[in-house]
Amino acid sequence: MMTAFGENDGQRECADPAMGAMCEGTRVARRSNVAENPTSIAERRRRIEDLVMQIESEFLETPGLKLTIPEGQRRFGVDEITCVAVLDALVDSAVLVKTRDRVYARLFPHAVAA
Repeated sequence: MMTAFGENDGQRECADPAMGAMCEGTRVARRSNVAENPTSIAERRRRIEDLVMQIESEFLETPGLKLTIPEGQRRFGVDEITCVAVLDALVDSAVLVKTRDRVYARLFPHAVAA
């Protein structure tokens, strides 16, 4: 699956058959020895910013919207890591709230009595 960064999510098959299922779905961080093109960094940043604004907009325009991570993945067409990162960033910025059951919803601060 592609991430919001336009890369493969690092899933690969196990090179050692003796490891069996233990290797399935292993995610591997890849480092590149080649310096990244500044244009590609700017493009990635723009795509992430667009995704954050899209998700924030969805929650603001749909007040009763509540999503789990899998629902968010399907709705926004992103992988799990990207979905968690963006939703948690919106929780950190007080746009969303996350329940104990990992359900994300719009944060409605309580009005302070005057």
